Amino acid sequence: MKNKIFLFSLFFIFLLSLQFVKIAFGFSMGYHYDLIREVMRKEGLSKGAISVALAGNSYVDIFQEDVVEYVIDDDFCRVSKRLVDFLHFDNLYGKDVIDRYWRQLIFNTYNALREKVEKNDKLGALLIIGISSHIVQDFYAHSNWAELDLNTLSGIKDATYFDIMYRSYNTLDKAISNLKNLGGMYYGVSGLTTHWGKISHDILNKDHSGRPYFDWAYRSAYKGSLQWLRLIKKWIIEDFKKETFWNSLINYDFKEGNKKHLYTLTDFDEGTIRWLCTYGGAWKAPRIWGA
Repeated sequence: MKNKIFLFSLFFIFLLSLQFVKIAFGFSMGYHYDLIREVMRKEGLSKGAISVALAGNSYVDIFQEDVVEYVIDDDFCRVSKRLVDFLHFDNLYGKDVIDRYWRQLIFNTYNALREKVEKNDKLGALLIIGISSHIVQDFYAHSNWAELDLNTLSGIKDATYFDIMYRSYNTLDKAISNLKNLGGMYYGVSGLTTHWGKISHDILNKDHSGRPYFDWAYRSAYKGSLQWLRLIKKWIIEDFKKETFWNSLINYDFKEGNKKHLYTLTDFDEGTIRWLCTYGGAWKAPRIWGA
């Protein structure tokens, strides 16, 4: 495990020191860090638990870059890239397709988590929390959810996908209908969408402060992340009947490898990932790496 963590940090050194121009999608890394750290703190999880989840969060973005193949086996990178390409809520047009993605995310996370719980794999469960939370947050960064003004129509503050689908389902149809009556003024579409062929990431994204609707998207992403973590807690305690496992996650103390190295890598203020992203202009800023 110690070697894996060392390799993980090595990835970032190469990614941020080599010159390439591909855009990495989603909230800038610093905002993902904020969201995951704060919701896990709110639920009482330990520093060790948060640090592992942050490492999992970083995985979702790191393998987007072809340059990773320079520092690790090409075949492994290609497989990983195909996997992470599905972890960003991209290329989805229409509420039915997006709902299907949500349902698949829930199904896959539930089953992956159950496997980790059965094996008493706390490290694996925390990585799942970090990876899946990143995906949930990307929905709000990549879609026109904020533009649909669902907060006003539903009367639910910072309305999330779960809020609307389970508490105010008809609101989404009303919002889409209102959009159509306006002639699809938002990016030339008349329904719920994430960025795809017709709508580029540059137009739709809310990846960093200063982008249109960033504040709305970020607040919904925070609330949605908290709902997601509480759903995971419910699965573990009520569905899997493993309250002791959840308690072990709350008090998790990293012992599978070098704890100091893990903290050095993921620390919010002085961590390796933080400073490398900052120097690369991608901590809480437009994410055009090395351009």
